[in-house]
This record gives sequence, structure tokens and C-alpha cells, in this order.
Amino acid sequence: MTASITPTNSPTPKRSFGLFRLLAAAVIAAIANLVVFFLAGATGTTITTFGKPMSAYEPIVASLVPIVIAGLIVWLVLPYWRWVGRIAPVVGGIVAALTAIAPLTIVGGASGLWLAPMHIIAGAAWYLGTRPQRLK
Repeated sequence: MTASITPTNSPTPKRSFGLFRLLAAAVIAAIANLVVFFLAGATGTTITTFGKPMSAYEPIVASLVPIVIAGLIVWLVLPYWRWVGRIAPVVGGIVAALTAIAPLTIVGGASGLWLAPMHIIAGAAWYLGTRPQRLK
């Protein structure tokens, strides 16, 4: 007698969030940060980072890349370390909130005032993209 695995009892890993929601949150964060970038430009502020003016692609890349890469790593380890799914949204949000202080202290001036909300937006997108959802 041989045992067969059917779709009803197959060992599929359960994850507390979906990749689609994570990607949607990252894209929304990129768009929101681009809006902040253009609002800064509309007020006459040129956002500078490390002494160079920031271009429009930088808020997009700075929003998408960290959220997608870190989210993919968390998503991949979730079946093995379930506790990561409970703490990742909060830890990521705290890190984003703490990094919002950096533009205010390091960059300073009007650039820092426009960069800090971008960090908060990315942190909110991380939290909403990785927070646990109800598993069926």
C-alpha cells in the first residue's frame, strides 16, 4: 500500500501575508513618496542628499527596493520561523520611524523636512504590507 499526497493534505507552507499585498504597498509608497518629492519641488525646495540634488527616480527606487527585498526575505522564512511574521511589521515600522530622524539631523534644512515624511510613508507601507492577515 502506498501513501499518496492529495491537494487537501499537501504540506503547503502558510504565510501571514501575501506577496501581492506587499508589492501593492511598495508601489503605493513609491507613488506617495514621488508626490512628496514633487510637492517639495513645487515649494521651491531642491532636496539634496550627500550634497547632490535628488532626482525623481530616487524616491521610487528608495521606496521599492528595501520593501520588496526585505519583504521577500521575510516571506521566504515565514514557513520556518512563524514568529518573524508577528514582529516584522512592528520592527520595520520602528526602524522607519527612527530613520526619519536622520534626514532632520544629518541633511537638515528644508531637504530634511521633506525627506522625513518619505521615511514615515515607507514605514507605513511596510507595516501594511507585512502585517498578518487571517489564515484560513
